[in-house]
Amino acid sequence: MSIKTKLKALLILLLTIPMASRAQSEDTPGKTLADYGYASNKKDLSRFFELLNPNEAEKNRISGWLKELGDPRFTVRDEAMAELMRLPILPPQLLKETEKFNDLEVDVRINRLRKIQQDRDLAGLIEAALKVIADAKIKGLTDQVLHIAPQLSGESGWEVAGQAATITSEPSDWEKFKLSLKNEIVGTRAVSLHVFVAAEKSPETLSLIKSLIDDPDFRILFIVANALAERLDRDCLKVYVKLLNAPTLRVRVAAINALRWATQQKFDYAPVAPDEQRQASIQQWKKWLEDNLENADVRLPIRGTGELVLYNGRDLTGWRMILGSQKLDEKQAQQYWKANGEVLSCVAKVQGYLRTSEDFKNYILTLDYRWPQGSRGGDGGIHLIQTGPDTGYPSCLEVQTHTGNAGDFYTIGGFRVEAGGVLNVGVRSRLADSSEKPIGQWNRIEATVRDGTVSVSVNGVLQNRATKCPQVHGKIALRIEGAPVDFRNIRLVPLGE
Repeated sequence: MSIKTKLKALLILLLTIPMASRAQSEDTPGKTLADYGYASNKKDLSRFFELLNPNEAEKNRISGWLKELGDPRFTVRDEAMAELMRLPILPPQLLKETEKFNDLEVDVRINRLRKIQQDRDLAGLIEAALKVIADAKIKGLTDQVLHIAPQLSGESGWEVAGQAATITSEPSDWEKFKLSLKNEIVGTRAVSLHVFVAAEKSPETLSLIKSLIDDPDFRILFIVANALAERLDRDCLKVYVKLLNAPTLRVRVAAINALRWATQQKFDYAPVAPDEQRQASIQQWKKWLEDNLENADVRLPIRGTGELVLYNGRDLTGWRMILGSQKLDEKQAQQYWKANGEVLSCVAKVQGYLRTSEDFKNYILTLDYRWPQGSRGGDGGIHLIQTGPDTGYPSCLEVQTHTGNAGDFYTIGGFRVEAGGVLNVGVRSRLADSSEKPIGQWNRIEATVRDGTVSVSVNGVLQNRATKCPQVHGKIALRIEGAPVDFRNIRLVPLGE
């Protein structure tokens, strides 16, 4: 590329960077519909939803703007760019047509559009539009809401769409929602189901909710179970038993806690245990329901908790010990860890860690730890978001429990974060003075992991915070560094994904 061409490219880049006065052209988190020029009224919302699935006429308009990017007049090019940046979706096939322009400025603009489309939180923008419908009580957009349901991002999006559908619907839309319960697309079924859950309780709505009691998607079953429980219908227990086999830990935890709350039966079900180990207790639940569902004293509605107890007080179910890079089975691990009722004790002076069998994403972890009375304390930590092979130093964010440094962050195994404005920090000291208790007393760690941000408190004092962490499922581990230590009350509350 010649120097002249390079200078031209640089000038084009400068010209195509939006000025501060045109804030709507910057696609950053937290943008609202208004930032893209859409008002909170039926006409503009209809327009927004239409552009999510553009018809041929809309595609022709978009194609026209793309062609205008090569217009010799700068104002025409700039206005076309502004229109294109407002679009929630740019059809890829239309972008591909611009390759024939063979124009450097067009290439720069198209690359920028591609980057904006890639970075845009489209699901968040759709949910924002749905919230506008609900908040402004805009009527007459039922078809648009149902049409957009397949593009929603899981349970939270379905719930928001259900609220919008409830608000925007007219009495004549009832049959549409009934038909949508049979739709092959799970999002469409879920949105309509939420409408009936929110509707006035009646034999008809109960029947419609129960029509999905055998739905193949566990997320639908979870909505059904909770709705039936709120309606004091015992059939909710049958659905909760099905959910003991749900693929996500959060739902399994909620299901077992609901069953135990309602029936006051326990059975030895561990949601973190491998699938084959869970089946025996699931059969016990099924047998109990067959024998007792009609006449047992059942507590409804459900008022249980979604809390997961990671240590069961008896053994190391749900945990795996790593010594160096060697995985130990439970019998081998018992040489180093002792289950003493509510207390889980590391009794050997070795280096390694005890990590969960399950992976977790978005949660609040709480636990207590203490160094033995009469000792000098010791070194150790809590691994968060641990991923990859079980090496001696796996990729994770470690919360220090080292005496005198509890709450410090260590990044291990190439783990990448930002803390204190520093990207990829290796060690991040605590934010406040030490809040540790004297040796021999229990310390409480609370770690909140949510959407790439980790916050840690020690005995109620915020001690550290990191952002831009990997938003992935990862294990939790108790790290030991050559000193005996006790743990108890190891609990996790899933926050949803």
